[in-house]
Amino acid sequence: MSFHIDWTFSALNSYYEEIEFIYFKWNQKEVLKFEKLVENELERLFKIHR
Repeated sequence: MSFHIDWTFSALNSYYEEIEFIYFKWNQKEVLKFEKLVENELERLFKIHR
């Protein structure tokens, strides 16, 4: 399924700050898990609101 999200500057900034925090506190593996979690949640929300 394909969808497009227009991120605000604040949302993008927060997302990247969270990734940076996870990377420095844990490791790249945890960053990838976080990114997948966010992706899955956005897909779920997209399906609900179509």
